[in-house]
Amino acid sequence: MDKKNCIMPNYPRKLYLIISIVLFVFTFYIYTLHDNSFPTTDSIPNNIGTVNIIYNQSLNFNNIIDVIDKRGLIGITSKNSNGGYFSKTPVINSILAIPFFYLSDKINNINSFNVELLFNDYYQIIGKYYASFLTAISVSLLFFVVYKMYSNLIIAITSTIIYAFCTFAYGTVSQANWEHAPSFLLFILSYIFIFKYLQNQKYVYLIISASLIFISYLVRPLNLVFIISLVLTLFLNKKYKKSLLVIAIFFIEYFLYSLLAKVIGIPDGYKNEIIGSLTNININYSLKVLMDLLISPNYGLLIFYPVTIFSFIGMVIFLFRYKKEGTNSKNKFLLTYTFLIVGAIFFLNSIWWAWPGGYSYGPRLLAEATIPLIFFLSYFFIRIKKNIPLIICIITLSFLSLFSNILCIYANNTEWNTYYMKGPSNYLFSAWSKPYFIPFYLFEKRSLYTKVIKVNSNGQKYLEQKTWLIEYKNKRLVKVFDTNRTLYIENQTSL
Repeated sequence: MDKKNCIMPNYPRKLYLIISIVLFVFTFYIYTLHDNSFPTTDSIPNNIGTVNIIYNQSLNFNNIIDVIDKRGLIGITSKNSNGGYFSKTPVINSILAIPFFYLSDKINNINSFNVELLFNDYYQIIGKYYASFLTAISVSLLFFVVYKMYSNLIIAITSTIIYAFCTFAYGTVSQANWEHAPSFLLFILSYIFIFKYLQNQKYVYLIISASLIFISYLVRPLNLVFIISLVLTLFLNKKYKKSLLVIAIFFIEYFLYSLLAKVIGIPDGYKNEIIGSLTNININYSLKVLMDLLISPNYGLLIFYPVTIFSFIGMVIFLFRYKKEGTNSKNKFLLTYTFLIVGAIFFLNSIWWAWPGGYSYGPRLLAEATIPLIFFLSYFFIRIKKNIPLIICIITLSFLSLFSNILCIYANNTEWNTYYMKGPSNYLFSAWSKPYFIPFYLFEKRSLYTKVIKVNSNGQKYLEQKTWLIEYKNKRLVKVFDTNRTLYIENQTSL
């Protein structure tokens, strides 16, 4: 795939738009093929927050805190200094989801606030559809960015498909309403405006990009690394005034948000945990964590998504070619920015006490490195020569990564985490303990399940769950469970 030999001709712009739309529709369809949603409580505060804003016009959970407490979910809340209860996850996540949830409720004839629905599969599934929708948009936009960077249609499509189905985007980000989906979308949008700034040198694009990054920081505090990496990249490129501009924009917006949060009483939530990790760094422990995040059988990125090995090779190639990339190269600027982001995310993840990411599938807290890693995967593709054994290797590792995601969606029920995941003091042990995560679901648990919303003869919606057992000896799937239960009753009244 030598760069000189693989630049594609200038196709009509309509073709790129059609490809982008097809990628969106296809990925959204696959993401929502069944109504399985990632088995996590992390999405619940986002769902509750959105519904509470729609029907009660309230950002806090004071009106339903007793119900949350009775259900043993007080941990999803964060208490402010005045005794008010808010979502532990950033409130902005609930606000951004309002249009999607409101429209979904109207379509499903949900017209009022109902406490029981908050903890029902219904809102988990709506949240999953919302995450799938945002992730599918990010897939569509990623295609445009990769093509703009390398002017190669085949590599743009290949990299985008790998992103869509062979990374966290499919198995995790698109499957539940946690912070990752809006975080991914905001990052790719900010990247587009950085690209436009590099093309036109107009300050307005840099300001928009910095503002999008700030919103992504509010969505997920870890995304502070984006703004730090952008400032460092501008500084390294001797764009000192522009780096100061970005810093000024971020602090002005942060100051304004802090004033608003103080007035409303919004607590810090996860941000305090990140600050705590930064003040308790243990170098030896962090180095061990870093190794486990890469290669351990139960938490390793290269185990769950082996195709990303080529992203790291792309990073190495970029470092060796750094001086040859050209002082004023747009791609050099973008890849330097991307490289710093990957390094910062791995650093922060390795020093955080909950580095496995709770009851996650793979090292979920590295998810925000996905798009940057795809840019380096594209860089790897553009720099290598056509080589049949290498192409076979890429295809094989891509299919293994895809299979890992399918196992995540249709087999993972957090049972391994419940039985074998140790507490914080033993995370390093559980990273290598048997039974290993993937073999456990594949050879010991051996069950796959699907959930689908259906409508009965009375017009009532119900959730159908089917469970199959893998029989390797007979080379077949055997249905072992087939359960139905009412999802919700239409036209419910408020409780």
